[in-house]
Amino acid sequence: MALADNDGEGRDLWKEKSIHKGGIWKRQINGVWWCLLSPSEEFRKVMERFAIEPRFWPFTIENAFPAALRFEARAEGAYTLAKVPQVDFFRDQGLVDRIAETTANLPEDDPALLYLLRPTTEAKDAFAAWITSPARLTPDNYASFGTILTRLKDVIA
Repeated sequence: MALADNDGEGRDLWKEKSIHKGGIWKRQINGVWWCLLSPSEEFRKVMERFAIEPRFWPFTIENAFPAALRFEARAEGAYTLAKVPQVDFFRDQGLVDRIAETTANLPEDDPALLYLLRPTTEAKDAFAAWITSPARLTPDNYASFGTILTRLKDVIA
């Protein structure tokens, strides 16, 4: 079983349009079952707010967690943002310019920043350790994975 980010690189793994929306497990010729992350409603709203086309959506593992949770991680030093747009936006120079200008004008507490800017390299490991601590392994924190897990149970059955 393999779970991939639903970003440009993850979507490039698939030539079928049916899997691009995420949350669908597909068995490949080599026997491995693959699934792209399924974008959360919170993420969708941010992408729609800034009129970002789905082909540029950077739905990564970090973006699968609610903004409020990542703000909490940031307050505890376990999550930091680079002042650089998400990598997927660089697939279109006009979009990256628009996102850079937009994020420069957003207040630091706007949840959109957590979806539009990429986390720092150091943040990936720190956040992974923080989010997987036993106290944070709750259904609410991992709600974005619900559809994927339900469909995985169906595949296993």
